[in-house]
Amino acid sequence: MNTQATDWHVVPKGDKGTCSVCGCRLYTNAGDPRHIGKMQHRAINGGWEKRKKTRAGWECRVIGPPRKPSLVPKPKAEPKRRVRPGAKVDTRRLIGLAAALRVQGFTGAEIAERLGVSEGTLGQWKCNYPDLWDLAYNEAMRGVVDVVRAQVGTDAILADPDKYIALATQADQWLVRRGEQLFPRNGKPTLTTFFEDYYLPNCLFEATKGTIEQYRYGLIRWRLLTGDPALGEISVPLLAKFRDALLKMAGAHSYQRMRPTTVCSKLRIIHTLLGKAAKPGPRNRDALGLIDEAPWVRPPKCQRTPRTIVTDEQIEAVYLAAASMDFPRLPGIKPPGWWKAFITTTWCTGLRFGTLMELRMTDLDWGAKQFNIPAERMKSRRDHISPLTDTAIDHLRKIRTDREYVFPWPIGRREFYKYLHKLQDLACIPKAKHFGTHAIRRTLATRLYEVNPAAAQLALGHMGLEITREHYVKPEGIVRRGIEAIPQPPAFTGGPAT
Repeated sequence: MNTQATDWHVVPKGDKGTCSVCGCRLYTNAGDPRHIGKMQHRAINGGWEKRKKTRAGWECRVIGPPRKPSLVPKPKAEPKRRVRPGAKVDTRRLIGLAAALRVQGFTGAEIAERLGVSEGTLGQWKCNYPDLWDLAYNEAMRGVVDVVRAQVGTDAILADPDKYIALATQADQWLVRRGEQLFPRNGKPTLTTFFEDYYLPNCLFEATKGTIEQYRYGLIRWRLLTGDPALGEISVPLLAKFRDALLKMAGAHSYQRMRPTTVCSKLRIIHTLLGKAAKPGPRNRDALGLIDEAPWVRPPKCQRTPRTIVTDEQIEAVYLAAASMDFPRLPGIKPPGWWKAFITTTWCTGLRFGTLMELRMTDLDWGAKQFNIPAERMKSRRDHISPLTDTAIDHLRKIRTDREYVFPWPIGRREFYKYLHKLQDLACIPKAKHFGTHAIRRTLATRLYEVNPAAAQLALGHMGLEITREHYVKPEGIVRRGIEAIPQPPAFTGGPAT
């Protein structure tokens, strides 16, 4: 039986490209609406029609005629080439400009945009011309070193101290790799050498690692901003420039300036070292006497921020949200139990974060319900006894194992506070009201101080009561409750006068 082109039919076996019955072009792409495959189809006026069977019956669809090949081949479009300004300039000059911009702190994308090339081209230059790139980079760094050495200790650094510090740090690291010094020493003792040779081994031999790092960080700022002159060349104007430069530098966040309290702490380090380099006296018997008199400059005024404490509602919300925590994952300890024990222990002891993380199971006296902390793990360098409530003891029993530390933490301190903020997010506490472990310490100090000031001092492990009152106690609530307890004259309240 001969099948006509207008009759419904399927593509005969063996046909490739077009159907031998109706001449319909076959399409292999199933997503093409003109795809036929094994579907029935037929020729109609102006094209073809295809159909498929569904539950509702046959579903038909008209497909257009096949595309006719063009008689004249279409020329291929030339690839678009990125035209950059100065394309005829030699590669040596461009590499020099790229190296100079890199030294100034520009990113690869910014350098490529300025030079009108792609970032891949910059990488090819480094790979194809390593000697040329190193030469250009070293020449640019030499220029930076000259600028830093010319501006150090002058008023020029006050225009933009952050930019100067960035260039000085980069120049210092580059010279260290080459075995050179940014500010060569002339053999005379400087503040940096005095600290390493005398103050550190004689005055800080029992200091903690954190205290030593604070001294060294402050001396790095001193060396880069002043050039680390000899002790006899340090003057009051130089100290004033150092202070003013710190006040204009960025603080912990790039959008704000360094806090005056931070500037005071760094300036205090310089004053302390200068005092130990001056002549000894009744209150300074371990001074070395390298200079006749220690210069001094007035520190900036420090305006203390209001002390924040944690409310009962906040600590309860955090405690309940600990049930959703999934870290840390430790053998024999569930994350919610870890956090609940940590919160209750911090709430009743007020210990510092570093001391909490160094607590050993051997420090815990279960019978006496207290921690016996040795002096080497306390900031005051004295043995400390921290009593525990029954609630804290019950939570500590739930995480009790044969491990060494009470609160083992497998990652760093910064990550701990990330998880602490995550916990407060789960507790629906606004970001502006998030608190740290030190806020819990202040809360304990404030509440104990109202009951018994001596108890607050002893619980926090302070040497004197003045430290507790000045830095930890929030006085607003204590003063308010004291004023409300004062009897008021009857006339004030409308009663009969006496």
